[in-house]
Amino acid sequence: MSTENQISQKSAVIAAVTQVLGSAYDANVSARDLLSAEQLTEVKNIVSNGILAGRVAFSKANAGEKEIRRYVAGLVDNHLRKARELNGGNKYVATTTRGPRTQKAANAETTTKRSRNSNIDMSVLPADLQGIVASESA
Repeated sequence: MSTENQISQKSAVIAAVTQVLGSAYDANVSARDLLSAEQLTEVKNIVSNGILAGRVAFSKANAGEKEIRRYVAGLVDNHLRKARELNGGNKYVATTTRGPRTQKAANAETTTKRSRNSNIDMSVLPADLQGIVASESA
């Protein structure tokens, strides 16, 4: 099937959700809250079958059915969170944010020093080395 006749993955997920939910679909309510486990499986099957039949855009030409079904599981989950038509009209905001990488690197270095020094048996070290190790671990 030519790419001109294919629908986008997002459109396929939205269409599958509205089809499965029928009259229960409400754009102002999160579809994740409305879908049962069985209905969610049905949505995934509809989208997977659309990709396998060539009706839904998919860039990997030689993908097998198992690979496509695994991909679709994540695809549906992403669109349930991010597509405003499916998440109750809310703007998507990531649940966790990454802090500055320099701070994380400093924390990792401090943790590494602590763990290295905590494994040292201080009783076998001469007094001068005990003082050095103790000052570094503080």
